[in-house]
Amino acid sequence: MGLAEWTKLALVLARTGAEAHASEAVSPEVEEYQEEKDGIEVGHYRSRAGTGPTLVLAHGFTLNGKDDPRLRAFARNLARVGATCVVPSIPGLQRLSWEPADVDVLAALLAGNRGAQGVGLVGFSFGASYALLAAARVPARARFVISVGGYASLPEVYDHIRITGKMQSPTDTDNWLYLKLAMAFRNQNQLALSEEDSALLRQLLACYCDGKQMDVAQSFFQRVLAQYDLEALDSARQDRAILARLSPAGQMAALACKVVLIHDPDDTTVPAAQSRQLQAELERASHCPSVKLQLTSLLSHVTLSNAWRPVEALRLMSLLAPLVEC
Repeated sequence: MGLAEWTKLALVLARTGAEAHASEAVSPEVEEYQEEKDGIEVGHYRSRAGTGPTLVLAHGFTLNGKDDPRLRAFARNLARVGATCVVPSIPGLQRLSWEPADVDVLAALLAGNRGAQGVGLVGFSFGASYALLAAARVPARARFVISVGGYASLPEVYDHIRITGKMQSPTDTDNWLYLKLAMAFRNQNQLALSEEDSALLRQLLACYCDGKQMDVAQSFFQRVLAQYDLEALDSARQDRAILARLSPAGQMAALACKVVLIHDPDDTTVPAAQSRQLQAELERASHCPSVKLQLTSLLSHVTLSNAWRPVEALRLMSLLAPLVEC
């Protein structure tokens, strides 16, 4: 990777960290437009110079879908340095649920791109593992996959989430509370929520990652949700066979592109051990020419943290080089 690529990556990371929750401004270097394709809303971010790779970005659990502010900032800043970014709203993940049809969305976007160089996939949290599954389904079109906070086994991650929900951690109250709100959202039909409380639940989840309404969320939980056994309600609705279908474990034999795995070592949503499992699975069972893993505290789950460690940052940037290489 040359000096130009290092500079591009440094700009992408610095701008994205600064802009993720700031008011958005249209960049003159970037053409942005939205379309509906086969019932799926898709955002496009294209460099007016048009010299970089084509990327499909896959979000995780977020009611905002393709319009998650962090994802929009990342896509816009990649486009500013030459990339073309395709960002779908993934319906199940946007409903905070796990649905096999979501992988079809990514596979269709991958198969539908006929560019000579193929497509890079970048996925976050649950979307990271969906990106791996899509790439294994359409291996001829996948140029690389970058997985940020992904998992190998969704049943294992779900069990972790369910157990975490029963234990409030004083060091990770924000994450614990988000898991509770997500369970409530998935099970609204079983809860006696008023129309006002249902609207507030949606509002809290939609803006949760900006951290501005934590006091309101905690008060809402105590007032409305603490009376319910949300873990029991949620477990009853989960189909373990579907969770297994949405797991890369055992389904990576056809994958034949480079893979980068990046994980927060202290991730309490998807434990870092899941990326280690992915690395072992890919090295053992796939045709990937390279599989690289970095555990880095520069992330908080899938969001850039405020930590700054130069050695870690340099290694992270070297692994992210495909984002800016033609």
